[in-house]
Amino acid sequence: MGGNYKANSTPEQWSAKLERGRKYKQGQRAARASATTPETLREQVASLYRGGERTRWLTREMFMELWDEHVKTHGLRCAMSGQPFNMSVKATRPSVDQIIPSAGYWPGNVRFVTFIVNETRSNMSDANFLAMCQGVVKHLKP
Repeated sequence: MGGNYKANSTPEQWSAKLERGRKYKQGQRAARASATTPETLREQVASLYRGGERTRWLTREMFMELWDEHVKTHGLRCAMSGQPFNMSVKATRPSVDQIIPSAGYWPGNVRFVTFIVNETRSNMSDANFLAMCQGVVKHLKP
């Protein structure tokens, strides 16, 4: 037995399997969306701490203290865009950004931003990132 499920199924069976998978994913997204609370965001941030050589100047306790300071200053929002963190969408989940990308993870060089801001900024300086964003706003045609 075994083999390829699709090859051994009727089109109706295959469509039903795809529909079950789609509904499951929708349910997972809804569960994550409803789970965007201060506690779940704190758990997400705690999972971002990796330890090791790159974070030798930053203990897990210090890392979580930085998160607590971030929440006091910015709330549950991105330090750069002000966009609320949202666990249901990968782009808006919390991410750890190095202010000076080549300087490593240390208390004065870490901030919490959305995943998409961190990915987009990459190795740019804040000034270059701002200039890029302003260019997009200026030239984007709705």
